Amino acid sequence: MSIPEDITDEEITITLEAVDKSGLEAEPFSLDATLLSSQGQLIIETDPDQTQVYVNDTLRGETPLSLDKLLPGTYRIRITLEDYEEINETITIENRAELTRQFVLLKLKGDLYLESDPPGAKIIFQGQAKGRTPLKIDYIDVGTYEIAAEKYTPDVIYRFKGQVEIKKGENRMKVDLFTTEKVPPGMVLIPEGEYEMGSDGGAANENPAHKIHLNNYYIDKTEVSWSEYIKFVREQKRPKPFYANDQRFSGKNRPAVGITFKGAQEFAKWAGKRLPTEAEWEKAAKGEKGFVYPWGDEFSLGKANVASDSDGHKFTAPVNSFPRGASPYGVLNMAGNVWEWCTDYYNATYYYVSPPRNPKGPKNEKRHVLRGGAWNESRYDIRTTRRWSYWPDLQRNYIGLRLVFPPD
Repeated sequence: MSIPEDITDEEITITLEAVDKSGLEAEPFSLDATLLSSQGQLIIETDPDQTQVYVNDTLRGETPLSLDKLLPGTYRIRITLEDYEEINETITIENRAELTRQFVLLKLKGDLYLESDPPGAKIIFQGQAKGRTPLKIDYIDVGTYEIAAEKYTPDVIYRFKGQVEIKKGENRMKVDLFTTEKVPPGMVLIPEGEYEMGSDGGAANENPAHKIHLNNYYIDKTEVSWSEYIKFVREQKRPKPFYANDQRFSGKNRPAVGITFKGAQEFAKWAGKRLPTEAEWEKAAKGEKGFVYPWGDEFSLGKANVASDSDGHKFTAPVNSFPRGASPYGVLNMAGNVWEWCTDYYNATYYYVSPPRNPKGPKNEKRHVLRGGAWNESRYDIRTTRRWSYWPDLQRNYIGLRLVFPPD
């Protein structure tokens, strides 16, 4: 005689027939009995939920799941979810037990091996810089991710943007970079990296010295000359700047001066470039070693156009002058000749709150930063950390500009 597994506590009547082995009929009789249920309950919860639960290889549903009316015994539990590690457990159900089990599923992991053409590209994975190719990124959750790559060379910027699907185990990807931007002529690459901005000495507005990380960028090797600026004026049908006709400051290869901040911005946009940030300007001037002057820590006559006739120039000098005074990157006239506009607003104490990566200056101030000193300044004012500022709508014969690229 068998009894159904799902029977509950109840009284049942069992009718038994007695059979006489001699072949004679016997009277049937009834037996009243009470069978006690010996079933249990198993509740399975998972993080994340909606996982599939198999009991003894039979799919029983998705979590959270309550399994009722289980007879005492041992059960094989398998829990699965796409892109997650499978869980296999053996669970014992006791008589009349109510058991709750909780499981945390772990994402499947994969490794990503990256190469690029050309090699040495910077990899940005999900918005985070990871290193340069060839590169291995370990222990990534399976899934689809955004990936970008870039490489700056003296003449060309290479870029790539796309997606990569990470599967369990080893994943390989070759990134074919393509030319996105040709660098305008006459510009110098300032490589990505960290340098010390400001000074613990000098003027109060140069304090404190602090570490800054900048992305790659290019900066004009020379200040913007009158020949470049006049071309802009003619194409845009603008009035000729006042100092373009002043023989003390005019001349095709001399720096354009008397340019307002707005005029500098408009010229930069026309040229497909932009004004440098203060941090970009200073790194290009002092290099990673942090020189006091572009060429080193000691002032030297004949390396910059300052307030002295001994340098050979009473007013502005040609933009390609003083090659011995070049910065560590080969940028000319970062000390003296003309002050140069930066895109930042000026605040004397900004360095105390400046972010450590690609700072862009404070907001909503009234004046803009000037850097570099000029033909009428002393050696103190042409130091690489020297900060000055000016009202954006004024024109002066000691204020010019140089630009950086790319414009975004």
